[in-house]
Amino acid sequence: AAIVAVHRKGERLCCKIGDIVLAQGDVLLLDTGAHFLTHHAESKAFALVSEVANSAPLKTSRMWLALGLGVAMVSTQILESFLDRPLINLWTAAILTGSLMMATGCMSGAQARGCMDWTVFICIGAAFGVGRAMELTGMADKLGSAFVGIVKSVSGRTAICSALYIATALLTEILSNNAAAALMYPVGAAAGDALGISPPWISFAIMFGSSSAFMSPFGYQCNLMVYAAGNYKTMQFVKFGCLMQVWMWIGVTLIFYFADTWYVMWIISGVLVAATLGGAWAWGRVPTPVRTRVETGLARALGALCFWRRG
Repeated sequence: AAIVAVHRKGERLCCKIGDIVLAQGDVLLLDTGAHFLTHHAESKAFALVSEVANSAPLKTSRMWLALGLGVAMVSTQILESFLDRPLINLWTAAILTGSLMMATGCMSGAQARGCMDWTVFICIGAAFGVGRAMELTGMADKLGSAFVGIVKSVSGRTAICSALYIATALLTEILSNNAAAALMYPVGAAAGDALGISPPWISFAIMFGSSSAFMSPFGYQCNLMVYAAGNYKTMQFVKFGCLMQVWMWIGVTLIFYFADTWYVMWIISGVLVAATLGGAWAWGRVPTPVRTRVETGLARALGALCFWRRG
């Protein structure tokens, strides 16, 4: 067991754990191993705060080694962008890095096997299958063509690129990002040729849209990993992802609208970043009692609003 914190007379001692001289009545917060609960479950000297599944003491002596191996794996993929030939496949690099971490004691074989959540892999494979089925049946192609056809009568680069973004973003919620981009580019290229829009702008719109899978846990592999690990629900992705998608759509539309005057977007972005950082800095210097009153008032207002909506 490792001592995490020491409380004395209801207050936490802030000095280093190794410098504390224990006194009568001290309360110790312990981080224990897997078998501690089995041996001391009935002991009155200990009170179980919470049990963390698959927990283990941190191997701080291996921290820099694990960090170095991870950085080395990522660096091989970054270097490929500057070279004319590939260095090592990402899959091979990940397997090699994991093997080295087990060989050097950064993790055990049991911990490595415990990290394999097979439900995630099954969901990812099923998502690829659904996407492939939509490609082969032509359903995805018809959906994209129908959506772009609605706004094809609206002239202007901004309108077409914005519509392409929305169509691609909706497709990538049920297909992989590669499949959504491959399906939408011919449709977008045809619309661009008919309206005199250059191919790079069509590519930008589809690139943004195919990387915007926010509303579905099945839109991208990372979504599925978070979905399984965090025990989220599909509607939670829809609620928060829909708002994110709206913001992304507004941002992308502004990028295309101010494309000829690119410095405008830089100025707007700089002002927003400065306002965010300045606001956080200023709020941190507001007296604590004032901040507490404001935060309490906002919490009560939000609570009243939620109660009103439920009613």
